[in-house]
Amino acid sequence: MKLLTAPYYALFSLEFYQQVLLSPLKKGLFYLLYLSALVMLLFSAHFAFSIMPRIDAFAEWAATELPPMTWTPEGLVMDAPSPYPMIHPEYGFLAVIDMTRPEISQEEMGDAAVFVTSRYLYMRDGNGGVRVHSLTRPADKVNPDQLAVLVDGDLVRKIYGDLRVWIFIVPVLISFPLILVTKLAEAAVFSLPGFFIARTRRQPLEYSAVFTTACFAVTAATLVEVRWIVPFLAEIPFGFIGSAILTTGYLFFALKKTEHPEIPPAI
Repeated sequence: MKLLTAPYYALFSLEFYQQVLLSPLKKGLFYLLYLSALVMLLFSAHFAFSIMPRIDAFAEWAATELPPMTWTPEGLVMDAPSPYPMIHPEYGFLAVIDMTRPEISQEEMGDAAVFVTSRYLYMRDGNGGVRVHSLTRPADKVNPDQLAVLVDGDLVRKIYGDLRVWIFIVPVLISFPLILVTKLAEAAVFSLPGFFIARTRRQPLEYSAVFTTACFAVTAATLVEVRWIVPFLAEIPFGFIGSAILTTGYLFFALKKTEHPEIPPAI
């Protein structure tokens, strides 16, 4: 059994699962490492060719729409009329910049995700709360060349250009351990019904053999789970229940159909 071609044969081959049942547990664990790496590569490609262009476009929109401001130790100064709304053509109303207000209450943010006053930056945290960041700085602790910093589109482009590679690398690096832990958890959980299926076999099996089989049986569910690479398929519901049903079906196939046929008694 070769791990390189295992994802292909794990989808349909009875002979493949007959070999799996004779394989040590470490081969199943190595397979989950390999399967997780494949999913990470798919995620990397999806992120690079689908998500990053959208992030690039959003950064350019922000750079174009942001009015020039000057950041001083006392806060922000802006020549554009206040309040200045920033409305994205796809995401809608996102931010308000109002230099006439030193501070606001949470209720005064309205529907804005970000609200900038002359002294504070207010940002919704996604949990119904608001994070507040002071924009003032003690003048005696600021470098002379930083007393008046121009905040405009060019600065946004520069900051985004410096961060862009990390915006790609960090999610990709984080994705691998998350995928691996998820696959291990799935194999562990789905090996439980697999163990009860194995109890109905004429030939007894150790639990390690069932767990090893579960490591390979999650392949089909994993294939369905990565449907997000195809936009119209991403809307199809699947979830944990779908994974459980599909993987249990594969375990039944792998554990029951690999039994040796019962030898009829001699007459």
